[in-house]
Amino acid sequence: MTDEISVPGFRVGGKRGKKYGLAIVASDVPANCSVMATSNKIRASPVELSLKHARDNVAQGVVISSGNANAFTGEQGERDARRMCELASESLGVDSEDVIVNSTGIIGQNLEMSEIEELIDGVAENLQSNDSGINDAADAMRTTDSFEKIASRNAVVNGENVRVTGFAKGAGMIAPDLLHATMIAVILTDTQVPKDKIDDALRAAVDLSFNMINVDGDTSTNDMVVLLANGTAGNGEAGSSFQTALNAVCLDLARLIVKDGEGATKLFEVEIHGAVSSEDARRAAKSVVRSTLVKTAVFGENPNWGRVVAAIGYSGAEFDKSRLSLRLSDEKEGVVLVEDGVGVALKGTVEIKKAGEILKSSEVRFTADLGVGDFTATAIGCDLGYNYVKVNAEYTT
Repeated sequence: MTDEISVPGFRVGGKRGKKYGLAIVASDVPANCSVMATSNKIRASPVELSLKHARDNVAQGVVISSGNANAFTGEQGERDARRMCELASESLGVDSEDVIVNSTGIIGQNLEMSEIEELIDGVAENLQSNDSGINDAADAMRTTDSFEKIASRNAVVNGENVRVTGFAKGAGMIAPDLLHATMIAVILTDTQVPKDKIDDALRAAVDLSFNMINVDGDTSTNDMVVLLANGTAGNGEAGSSFQTALNAVCLDLARLIVKDGEGATKLFEVEIHGAVSSEDARRAAKSVVRSTLVKTAVFGENPNWGRVVAAIGYSGAEFDKSRLSLRLSDEKEGVVLVEDGVGVALKGTVEIKKAGEILKSSEVRFTADLGVGDFTATAIGCDLGYNYVKVNAEYTT
């Protein structure tokens, strides 16, 4: 994370109203753009519209409202999404088709556009090119989030200093499956990223980060990640240093989303080694972080490692049972739970006692070796406890 997070050539702002929050991003020049969106077949109207607007990989503005998802709202929802783009375009002086739009919140309810219109006017008049604007936008996007999620990295690309900054929202309904996570992320950079390469750059970063997290197993109707690259740094074509910075920002934001999971008390990582393919490594890691039984065991600080092994077993990944190993660790120490297919941390052993102590940490890691190859993957999840049930039992339409 850098000390300064604002990105040259962008003005940003946000505000919370009576019912809704609203964030706006404006680029001083048309920016190359990539949008990745949810695979949920009930995709919200603003997400569908944004995918259309991003077909030419150019955008100059982003407008996002919180408090209502504008999902499963029929023709009225489509009109409201278009109206948000029109209002933002008028305020920013850009083409409405160059505005990316999204909303987050309750599904199935129509937006109250009178408040949205007031917020767009108010935010557009007070956009800032400093860090405060990004902080305000991150706050305005929150729903059940308990804190703002912001990440930033600097890089040197072809001799020019560039910055990549992202802000996101998300705490529940998190099991993103982003094609071409409820989570929304906006990533800004002054790097020059060619139109024909920006989709690949974002897809690579998302596959390492947002597509490898899980809070509760639900894939939202509004999950979206948007990347705007305005090229004002004059760096020439982006290279590996930019991709490294973009990956890091996305991974930081993904971890913050999981850390802020509704009702969560612990974050846990699952690192898979020895898989026969990258796909199998990802499959096994995601299976473990998605497991309700693993999540509740982590919440209860219960070293029931059999649940981890079971989740690997039904993941569909290939493994050699006689070579399977599993280790649990935190930042200070670790313990072997399974070695070469044999349980080590059994009732009454030193290992099971140590495992219980490690699970008292706020962040832990399960490391498994499948024993059949050289591929690795890491997924990130959080525990599942009483407060998650309370939050979602009371979250109502």
